[in-house]
Amino acid sequence: MNDEFSQMACGSISHYASQCFSSINECMTEPSVLYRPTLSIDGTRWCALYGSDMQTGVAGFGDSPSEAMCDFNRNWFTPTPNSPSGIARAAKIAARSA
Repeated sequence: MNDEFSQMACGSISHYASQCFSSINECMTEPSVLYRPTLSIDGTRWCALYGSDMQTGVAGFGDSPSEAMCDFNRNWFTPTPNSPSGIARAAKIAARSA
């Protein structure tokens, strides 16, 4: 193995290691990781719930625990319908469907 090849291999390994660290960092900042919602089965689906109930908390549902956690992550960033950003979001959706 010559020096040029060694440097190229080292650069490639460093690049992939950096990508792995970035991916891990991104996953570790998801709401389902930070807030650790409770997982339970609700009927035939999994439920990820943060809070004492669905009216005051945030919930996600799915056919698997992973799907429930992904739905929870999406719902975490969804504004409530009566908030200013929720009203604007509803108006934007209504305008698209009109």
